[in-house]
Amino acid sequence: MTTKLIPELEREAHELDSKVNDKKYISEELELSVAIKELTELNEICKALDERSKNYNHYEKTLNLPFSRFEDLEITKLDVTLRY
Repeated sequence: MTTKLIPELEREAHELDSKVNDKKYISEELELSVAIKELTELNEICKALDERSKNYNHYEKTLNLPFSRFEDLEITKLDVTLRY
């Protein structure tokens, strides 16, 4: 089960990080209200991914499987925090 779900979550985290690091969020050209709206949505997606990673870690612990670290997600969480 987790052999497919974990790579999918990691891919989603990487894609989200690319969106969060879009240069438009550090540009003066993007209207502030639009940036806030978009970053709020990206933050919610990040929270959902984080919750999924915690669930997967719980399954791994319960099933006595190796523990996944989700490094890309940790980086994404930091990036979202810096932008948001």
